[in-house]
Amino acid sequence: MAANHTETYTLNVNIQAIYGILGDPRFYEGYKLTFLSSAPVQNGAKYRCSTNVNFSSWGEYIDIDVLFVNENTTQITIKSECAMPTQFVGWGKNKKNVTDIYNYLVSALSGYQNPVNNPPQAAPQTSGQPKFCIYCGAPLNRAAKFCQSCGKPVA
Repeated sequence: MAANHTETYTLNVNIQAIYGILGDPRFYEGYKLTFLSSAPVQNGAKYRCSTNVNFSSWGEYIDIDVLFVNENTTQITIKSECAMPTQFVGWGKNKKNVTDIYNYLVSALSGYQNPVNNPPQAAPQTSGQPKFCIYCGAPLNRAAKFCQSCGKPVA
């Protein structure tokens, strides 16, 4: 098993705010992450991304698990694991990844309006523009009635 580090945090924010941040490609670009996948899970979602190869490692896989606790509370678990399965020493890089990503997420949330008090509004869509979910930011099929990523109804 490769070197890894995991931390769990509880945030006093609606889960839709987390979906809004993690569904935005700029979040990953800002921390120089490569987005790999997202998937709904019971009461939440799982996001997977990776870092690039660097001097200290062959890169890391980052898993961000988002879990609904209640209307104004969300649990976040961030795990950083070396991409090379035989890398048993993380040299502190995994712990730094987890801490930095958490701080970056909290920073992004500080400018985000809580959807409990300010529900997201659907932007006008024109026929030539791609359509995106107003809750999680995932691309939508034009005929979809529900988002395939978060399951919310399409506005």
